[in-house]
Amino acid sequence: MKKMAVAYLDLLGFRDYVSIDIQGSARLLMDYSETLNEAFSGEFDVPPNRLSMIPDAADARIREHNALTSFRDFLPMSDGVFITAEDPSLLVFQMSNFLINSFVLRGHVFDMPMDRGDPTRVSITTVVGTQDGIEEVEEEEHWFPVLFRGGVTWGEVVPLKMRSMISGEKDLVTNLIGSGVVEAVRIEQKRTHGPRILCSLSLVGELDEGSQRFVGPVFDDPEATESEIYWPMALFEGHENVHVGLCNAFGSFLRSAINLWKSQMFRAPEKHYRAFTRLLIQSALRQYPKQESYVRGFAKRVANELGLAEGLLFGTPRDDDWDWES
Repeated sequence: MKKMAVAYLDLLGFRDYVSIDIQGSARLLMDYSETLNEAFSGEFDVPPNRLSMIPDAADARIREHNALTSFRDFLPMSDGVFITAEDPSLLVFQMSNFLINSFVLRGHVFDMPMDRGDPTRVSITTVVGTQDGIEEVEEEEHWFPVLFRGGVTWGEVVPLKMRSMISGEKDLVTNLIGSGVVEAVRIEQKRTHGPRILCSLSLVGELDEGSQRFVGPVFDDPEATESEIYWPMALFEGHENVHVGLCNAFGSFLRSAINLWKSQMFRAPEKHYRAFTRLLIQSALRQYPKQESYVRGFAKRVANELGLAEGLLFGTPRDDDWDWES
């Protein structure tokens, strides 16, 4: 059996979203599908605020990292996705950017929400024809955040073509088997909160020096045997200056995470958005270890602007005993 990198990603909160708005849930699936389609068609372009003030050489590297050339298989299955890749180092970069770009598609809604009590609620105005001419119709929709939890490993994988039926017609679909597939699912099912991507030590051993920068200990579980991929670090690629790095897309991500967190205070989903917020901050601290006070100060200013007690930013889920088991 051939060894490859295997990732299993699971959409965070999908089960709850289905009960809230089935159309919004379907839109969630189509959002990451659109990110994939744009990357493959060559239509995707890196948002300008992620390329501003970046040297040409870094620009080319970032564009490569925003492609999906390392993906050998991308197999959606309900609210989960399997990804395989022969180049694990490039996968770390490209998967990180895939996660970022999928969230960015509707991220502005959570950054500047119409309703801070429910940042997923949006109002859409459409123009329809009537007997008397045209009329504007306003409808409300839910735009849910595309956030994944996942497990990644290096192991044996065998793709299989299997017979299936789609809409009553026979067809062939690809399935995956192997120890790598089993291990990736096992890692994804580890009890972590938020959009966290954990990986095995066998994957870490296959990474080059550049991609290993994105990998470190699980920040809220010192006893974890896996490592964590700090995928938000892709936001900082090309930004050596801490001020530029934090004021570009990172600021929007942080505001979005805090707005989602505040909207779910004292409810079960809160722990996931709290962990998302802390993951973003930990990623920034890993990127700029010599500017820790600046990073913490930036995060505190954003929290204060949004009415979140700054003391909540730097704890870990294990510090939040009141809902650790929820």
